[in-house]
Amino acid sequence: GIEEYHVVPDIMVLGKGLSGAIYPITATCYREKLESFFEPDPFIHLSSFGGAEPGCVAAMVMLDQITEPGFLEHVQEMGKRFQDGLALLREKYPQILIEIRQRGVLIGLKMVDKDCGPMLTRALGQNGVLAIFAGLDPSVTIIMPPLVVTEEEVDLILEALDHSYQAVVEQMLV
Repeated sequence: GIEEYHVVPDIMVLGKGLSGAIYPITATCYREKLESFFEPDPFIHLSSFGGAEPGCVAAMVMLDQITEPGFLEHVQEMGKRFQDGLALLREKYPQILIEIRQRGVLIGLKMVDKDCGPMLTRALGQNGVLAIFAGLDPSVTIIMPPLVVTEEEVDLILEALDHSYQAVVEQMLV
């Protein structure tokens, strides 16, 4: 995000992604000019998650992974693979899939009706894909594969989406 929009924040809070969403950990990063605000009494800034060493290990593994040469390019390639496959599904199921929202491999699929999100989420689960529907707009199903998703896994997800959309269309006809 910040690189794409050329934003240089003074303070940045990192959360779920810092551990690959597998362990609760957060970090606050700030510019050196703000150090005097935080440093005079560092013990005033304690948290209930203090001492969570497994989170630190998870974060270090994640940071090692995302700084590997070619990592960002891989994520972009997988995002493009999803984009191409989703465009085909949009053409195949225009009666149900009305909008594709995507940032890299994070995908939101907007459908015609608020019942479609839960229906598609359930069908995806039956086809081996973990997804959720948006709480504030249940017509949107969200798919969040890991950034290390492989080409084969992208293809399996797209195939599962195809089968799942077919199941939802059949359900809607009943």
